Amino acid sequence: MNEEKIYSSDPKYVFTTKYSDFELDTNRHPEATVTLPAKDGYDLKLLELTVNMCTQSIGNTAYCTYLLKIDGAIFNPNLTLKTTSTGYTPIKASISKQIRTSNDVTFYLHLKTSNYASKAMVKNFQIKYKYVAKTVNVAPVTPEQDTSDAENLEYILYISGSETDVEAAISELKKEFGDKATVETYSKK
Repeated sequence: MNEEKIYSSDPKYVFTTKYSDFELDTNRHPEATVTLPAKDGYDLKLLELTVNMCTQSIGNTAYCTYLLKIDGAIFNPNLTLKTTSTGYTPIKASISKQIRTSNDVTFYLHLKTSNYASKAMVKNFQIKYKYVAKTVNVAPVTPEQDTSDAENLEYILYISGSETDVEAAISELKKEFGDKATVETYSKK
């Protein structure tokens, strides 16, 4: 599941704008919206954005950026791509952002132009991403006191999370204790 995936917009659609402001505070007019699906037990890692873009007229600049909606909140990565080319030019940006969520992530593509008389245009764009197995950090278990004379100490630990996360935590506990203790599990489903 660690292989890279690519979302590609349909090249027959051209995204354009004459706005000279992204209006990112309101997310009012994204030129494209893409939903990247969540996978149980995995984080989503965005790797790269490639935008095939241009400006309509010589002497103007086309700008492109994006917003992410993660668990209902909008995040601005503060990344802007730009070109003064009047012919479609692929522009790449490395993202390398790992997103910890169990929900789908929405990607909003935004464009703006340096001059409202000249459109900013995107012929197609690609989002390169992959799914990375979630990691569970379990602190080493160390007794607070010397228990060498004690017999049958019992601890009850409550572990919450997705089934994959809980199983990983239990596996870490069993590895940590080894033959020194018995780990029993009970679940409420």
